[in-house]
Amino acid sequence: MVQPKLEGKVAIITGAAAGLGEGIAQVYAKYGAKICMVDLSADVDRTADKIREMYPDADIVTVMANVADKDQMIAAARTTVDAFGPIDIACCNAGVCRLAPFEQMPDEMRDFHIDVNIKGVWNTCQAVVPYMLENGGGAIVIASSVTGDIVADAGEAAYAMTKAALVGLTKCLAVEYADRNIRVNCSQLGYARTPMVEKMAVESNPDNPESAINDIAVGVPMKRLAKPTEVGELFAFLGSDEGYERGMRIVLQKVSDGSVDVIDELTGERDPTFEPQRIGVGYVLLVGVEDSDGAKQIAWLAHKISNLRVFEDDNGKMNRSIHDVNGLILSISQFTLYADVRKGNRPSFVKAGSPDHADKVWRQFNETLRAEGLAVKEGRFGAHMCVNLTNDGPVTIIFDTDELGI
Repeated sequence: MVQPKLEGKVAIITGAAAGLGEGIAQVYAKYGAKICMVDLSADVDRTADKIREMYPDADIVTVMANVADKDQMIAAARTTVDAFGPIDIACCNAGVCRLAPFEQMPDEMRDFHIDVNIKGVWNTCQAVVPYMLENGGGAIVIASSVTGDIVADAGEAAYAMTKAALVGLTKCLAVEYADRNIRVNCSQLGYARTPMVEKMAVESNPDNPESAINDIAVGVPMKRLAKPTEVGELFAFLGSDEGYERGMRIVLQKVSDGSVDVIDELTGERDPTFEPQRIGVGYVLLVGVEDSDGAKQIAWLAHKISNLRVFEDDNGKMNRSIHDVNGLILSISQFTLYADVRKGNRPSFVKAGSPDHADKVWRQFNETLRAEGLAVKEGRFGAHMCVNLTNDGPVTIIFDTDELGI
């Protein structure tokens, strides 16, 4: 049965004929994505048929292409768009690993790793990013590794070098496209039971490759290698809307009084077109909205705030709701609740919702509070406002629907 986690999303998955790529494709089909499975091997058709048997409603096309060839990847992206529409997700999974002592590793083997592991991801990203920009955003998930950036094993110099490079590429692309709503993440996993790992085991211990795999599993807390579908679940999370830090945010302050006025940004004086809004006992709500917020978050927050018991009863205990004290609400839209201050000294607000969407959600939230039987006064969306309040308690409560799992 198809589950809706990725329903309607269009994804291109490289290295999809076997191993991790097959596991990713299987999980994406399970969650309702429309997928283009790309691989150099004709086995990709057989793998697609197997997934169709598991999920008869799955929308799948296949493309035989070499990720190291940019023109072929551009054509693969075009095939995806022609079949399903704009690309939402790119899973850059195709990769290779060949073992050899460093002093004996031929240039051809080194370049093979560079062509597939680095250029393959580069080419895939360059093929899909224009479509994502045109469509207003997307998600890219790159398969890196713990090898190279975190750990290393003898004989894996080329593999380690190329996988470490993908960490740097991921960081750069994440920064470059964050303000254009393209999320870029990479996985840094240990070993999974794939044909590539089994081939490595044969290369390291031809007489007993299973022993080599068991030696790897000893260092894993669960004492086994990951299943490709378990890795697929991670790729599904990072490709989904859940893979982005998000959530409607509200700062609730219990007040004895509060007010808001609007300032004309040209004159610096109060705006005569706005009538100042004032409340007595109640809540001042600072409301932030993200693009994925909607009816579910609105309904939960409005009901919770309506029934929250933070006003004192006759015994001085927080046991009364805003209804019990006939309180009022002053609702103020505030995108700065999404400030990201991790880098530099000027906050970034790229996580805040688009103005049109945020205005709509904020107004719907206020109407839902009214439907709960509350009197709600409002500021003006997008305006320069002066907010005054007297916090009673003080009581300040922060709601984040992402952290709450709403």
